[in-house]
Amino acid sequence: MSADATSPGDDVQDDLVSDFLDEASQLLDRLNEDLLSLDALAGTQDDCQPGRRDDRLVNQMFRSAHSIKGLSAMLGLSNIQRLTHEIENVFAAARKQELALDRDAVQVMFEAVDIDGDHAISKAE
Repeated sequence: MSADATSPGDDVQDDLVSDFLDEASQLLDRLNEDLLSLDALAGTQDDCQPGRRDDRLVNQMFRSAHSIKGLSAMLGLSNIQRLTHEIENVFAAARKQELALDRDAVQVMFEAVDIDGDHAISKAE
């Protein structure tokens, strides 16, 4: 076997990372679309009135973050797993109505999702 050859284990790991990147990319795209919807909803809120909630949307965002967290943990991508766990915690608090997802919170989530996507891409390079 030459020094350039890779072991079958390396090929499997490469395939798993490639599959993760495909799945995570789709989930991050969905999260971004959902955040845009949530931002539009938050933009319609009056500061004096409690915000409207879209429970379906919040649940969907929680599931997307949960899926990325689980996939990254299985592959040992600890930075992605930790960040996505924090994103998941925000959506979990919103689901329990412990946190209002106002425009400021949505902006922070946009930034976190952007960082998560950047980590996934840099990990693959």
